Amino acid sequence: MAILVEDVGKFLGKTIQSPYSTSAGRLIGVDTNIRNEVTQVNIEQASGELTKYPIAQVRIHDDSIVLAPAWKNEAVDLEREYVTASRRMTALKALLSDGDIDMPSYKEMTSEYETALRAMERRRTELVDSLKERTGKLDERVRGLQLALTDNKLLYSSGVVEAAAYKEACQIIHDMLNGYAAEKKDIQETIDSLAQLDQNQATQEPIEPPHVEEKIPDFVVVKLNEDTPA
Repeated sequence: MAILVEDVGKFLGKTIQSPYSTSAGRLIGVDTNIRNEVTQVNIEQASGELTKYPIAQVRIHDDSIVLAPAWKNEAVDLEREYVTASRRMTALKALLSDGDIDMPSYKEMTSEYETALRAMERRRTELVDSLKERTGKLDERVRGLQLALTDNKLLYSSGVVEAAAYKEACQIIHDMLNGYAAEKKDIQETIDSLAQLDQNQATQEPIEPPHVEEKIPDFVVVKLNEDTPA
């Protein structure tokens, strides 16, 4: 479904959230086509850099705008493509089993799906590797935040910072930790889902239906020559 400029324009200058309730930056502009549809969003990162994201990653919920990670869309697309190819392979196997298609035709029609499934397997491997790498980066950030909590507690206990400032800083850190935990859970669920895609089952070589031989009659008809003299 296309998203129009009017749908996104009201969020200009506002903070965009991730699906994990963390800030993804501020929306400072949009790119559109001639049909007034948004093609990309321009987001100012916390570092001050401008980053463009395709509109496919944008979700609008009530009065908020959410930016989904690119890997999430990739995982959804991959699973949908895999399921479609697998179902069509299964349908072709059924046709072969029922005798509605011969083996040469079956092999010709399935070769394209088998090639697509092999490409999907490579994409799955690459995506899972990137998700594991993302998990490692999140673990590093979690360790950094945990150290920050310890440092803050030390400063507060030493009387260097006031209670109000200490609580406010710790609340921000806890919110970030909760966001990272939610993202790690989402990533692990996605990895588990991708692991269930079984290419071997989809590309299993079918058994050609046996040839049915013509039945031999139980009796033999003998035709007499009527011209034979008595």
